[in-house]
Amino acid sequence: MKSESKLRSLRLPWHESAELLLESVPGVISATIEGEQHSVSAVRVWYEPTWPVGQVIDAVRECLSKEAKASLTAARFHAVVAEPDRRAQRRALLGRVPTTPDGRGGSLDAPLRLLGHKVEEVRHGVVGAEVWIEWQGRTFSGAAIGPSAPPGNLRTPALATLRALHSCLQILYDGPVPPGLVLESVVQIMVENSPIVVVTLTASEHARPHTLTSAWAVQGASGLAVILATLDATSRTVTRWLNEEQPSDDGRHAITAGSEGARSDNATSRRLTLVDFEVDRSPSGDLDVGVRLTGFGEAVDRSRNGSDNEAAHLELGASATLDGVHELLQIGGWSERHDRDLRHAGTSRLRTGEHDIVVVLAEALMDGRWVPLAGAASADSGVERASITAALQATNALVADRTATKMPTASADEVTGSIQTLK
Repeated sequence: MKSESKLRSLRLPWHESAELLLESVPGVISATIEGEQHSVSAVRVWYEPTWPVGQVIDAVRECLSKEAKASLTAARFHAVVAEPDRRAQRRALLGRVPTTPDGRGGSLDAPLRLLGHKVEEVRHGVVGAEVWIEWQGRTFSGAAIGPSAPPGNLRTPALATLRALHSCLQILYDGPVPPGLVLESVVQIMVENSPIVVVTLTASEHARPHTLTSAWAVQGASGLAVILATLDATSRTVTRWLNEEQPSDDGRHAITAGSEGARSDNATSRRLTLVDFEVDRSPSGDLDVGVRLTGFGEAVDRSRNGSDNEAAHLELGASATLDGVHELLQIGGWSERHDRDLRHAGTSRLRTGEHDIVVVLAEALMDGRWVPLAGAASADSGVERASITAALQATNALVADRTATKMPTASADEVTGSIQTLK
C-alpha cells in the first residue's frame, strides 16, 4: 500500500476532480472543463488517435453526466488529437517503472497486483473510489465517483478498478486499438449468512465480446471486496491481452520480448486444471457428478451422488471439486506445518439481467479459524459445470499462493487480507 502522501486526494475542487475522472476514460489523454458543475459551457479533450472520436466523446459525456453529476445542456465538446509530446508525457506519467529493492523492474510474466485503494464519502450522498494496480513494475490508477446509496456504492469501486485496467491497456497493449471492459452489474447477496459481492463484465477484443464473472466474500467494508472481485474476473484476460503477440502492419505477428509459451506454462502452473467432468442421471432418480483435476504433478478423481433435483445440480459438482482441490493442496504441502482444511459451505443461483450465475461459497480452516472464499461462473454451459468452475475460482488464491511460495504457507491473515496478487 502506498503512503497517503503519495496518493492523490479525492477531496478536490469539482473542476479538478472531474478532469481527473476524464483522464481515466479510455482514449482520453487530458481534458479541461469550462463553466460550473450546474452549467458546463465547454469541454475540451485531447485523445489518442487510435480511438474513434465519436466513441471518446460519448464516453466523456457519459462520465460527466453520470459520475461527475454535471449539467451538460449548454456544453460544447471539442476533441483534439493529442500531439506526440502530450501523449509521451501522459505515458511517462502512467507508465513509470518503480524499481524493486534490488533495483530491478517487474518481470515479464508478473501477475496483476493491487497496490492500494481508497473508498470514502467525498460529500453527503456521494462516494469516491481510487484504485492503484501494478503490472511488470508499472503503476496505473483509476478513479470514479457515484452515489453512496446502493447500487452506486458497489458500482463505483468496480468502475475505478476498470479505469485503472484501461490505463494499463492504453499504455501497454501492443495492438492498434486497446480492448474494452464494460461493467454489467455488481450485486451483493447472502450465501449461508455470508455476504458475497458478484461482479459481471463484458470483455471485448477485436469485436469479440465475452462475459467475465467473479465473486468475493465480504469481510469488513464491501468496497475492497468489489475491487478484488473485479480484478479476479479480469486479471487472466487482461494479462493474456498484454502478453499475446499482435499482428504487425504487414499482417505478420510481432515477436514480443520473452516466450509466450513459457509465460503460458508459468501461468498454468499456478492453477489447478479441470481435465474432465461427468454428469450421470440414473433411471431411479439419482444424480452422479464426477470431476478429474490435475495439479502439483498429480491427478485426482472425485465424485458426489444425490437426488436428481435443482439443489443437487448446484451442490454436487462444487462439493466434489473442493474435495479434489483439498487433496491436491495437501499433495502440494498445504498442511505441512499447520492444521488446514477446506470445505464446501454453500451454493446459490443468481439471475441478474440476462445473466444466469452460480455462486459457490467455500471455507478454509487456517490457523484455527475459518476463512470464507467465494467464486462465480456463468451457467450458460450448464449448472453442473458452472458450480465446478466457481469452486475452482473460489480456491484460486489458495492455489496460487501454494504454487508461488511453497514454504512457508500463507497465514489466515494473509488470505483474509485478500491475496492481492491476482494470478
